[in-house]
Amino acid sequence: ERSEARQALLAARIHQNSRQYLKARKLLQHAFRLDPNNLDILIALGEAIEDQWRTMKLIGRDNGKCYPSSLMNVNEQAVVEVDDLLLTAEHLYTRALIVDPKSRTADQSKERLMPLVEEIDQRRFNVIDMKVKRFYEVPESNPGLRQAKMEHYFKHVYHSNAIEGNTLTLAQTRSILETRLAVGGKSLMEQNEVLGLDAALRYMNATLLRGKSRPVTLDIILELHKLVLAYVDPSEAGRLRRTQVFIADHQPPPPDAVPQLMLDLIDWLNSEELLDVHPIELAALAHWKLVYVHPFYDGNGRTARLLMNFILMRAGLPPAIIRVEDRPDYYEHLKTANDGDVRPFIRFIATCTERTIDEYLNAALGTTAVSGTKQAPRIESTLPLTTDYAIPAECLDPYHISEWPGSQDPSTDKHDDAQVKDTPVLPSVPHRKPSRRSSITDDMLPSVIYLGG
Repeated sequence: ERSEARQALLAARIHQNSRQYLKARKLLQHAFRLDPNNLDILIALGEAIEDQWRTMKLIGRDNGKCYPSSLMNVNEQAVVEVDDLLLTAEHLYTRALIVDPKSRTADQSKERLMPLVEEIDQRRFNVIDMKVKRFYEVPESNPGLRQAKMEHYFKHVYHSNAIEGNTLTLAQTRSILETRLAVGGKSLMEQNEVLGLDAALRYMNATLLRGKSRPVTLDIILELHKLVLAYVDPSEAGRLRRTQVFIADHQPPPPDAVPQLMLDLIDWLNSEELLDVHPIELAALAHWKLVYVHPFYDGNGRTARLLMNFILMRAGLPPAIIRVEDRPDYYEHLKTANDGDVRPFIRFIATCTERTIDEYLNAALGTTAVSGTKQAPRIESTLPLTTDYAIPAECLDPYHISEWPGSQDPSTDKHDDAQVKDTPVLPSVPHRKPSRRSSITDDMLPSVIYLGG
């Protein structure tokens, strides 16, 4: 395959010299599929896609299309499809630098595109900020909005469990949450996973998101995990792992390094260097770093998604629902982040967040349009209004839980902070400049917007 990839690269260069750019690009894409870690192929394909982007920008300008150009006022400009070409080219250059950090060509190409990439990412955040601002203008009593929030509660529980392999349907998940009764033909463990995630979400809404905005602490993360696994594996719930775990494409740090890595994560999350980072970027980075450490024997993904949404909701944004249909892209973006390029994962979380906002706006107003914006894909739903969630759930299995999950302050369980020599460090953020702070959260009090308060 590598030999064939090399031949395709040589043929592509011949076509480029003959100005047959489309054929050349197709050959380069074929070469990339055969050998995705070849430095020359990565750079050549990046350059071809960058040239395609520049050509489309010129054609768009000549035809009067709205293709936002560099360094213009982008407050009301959406990220258009042609921008995806530039983001792809930058990703290929980044990937080339991962293969060979000393590649001068890849480094110069990446540096050349970074101002444009930063602008595109910021423009996307600006559009989301405008949609959130419009969302806050909708009265809390709006019946469509109230129904949408309840529907999304069911969807959050369903999708977060389904991503991990839970086979319950959305309708079955909803039935368990409403009736607290087991459904036939499904394991009690899967049904208790529903109750565990429900308890964690209740705790987050009733405790963490009430009143003054709270910093992230290790106790909060442990408590969220404790509730997630409370009905499934009480012996591991809320405890850092004590054994080595292995997952596809990534070997997490050894167990004796986990306590210090978690403390490092908490210090990073509460550091002043993140004050100017957009909440969506911060939430995505926190999710990625927690999954990278993989601090628990089980429940890491669900806990990471809870932490991500706690950060989003604390900043006044709706939660991001990662759908089970998104799982291939979700895992691929996490792998790409582990490889050294976290930007695609941040954009993925931005898309999931914007999708929730679009759902809310469409339910409340019948439209998601904000001047000059491009909608995120809409999730269709026909769920009716649900019952009140003030009554605690009960376990479907006779596990004895000493306290009702979510009724107490964050866990005070003590965890020895191992003094580890040569302790692995948290992965650093590869890109040089953080995205700017949200343009609206500074003048907006954090609010419980998931269940409508």
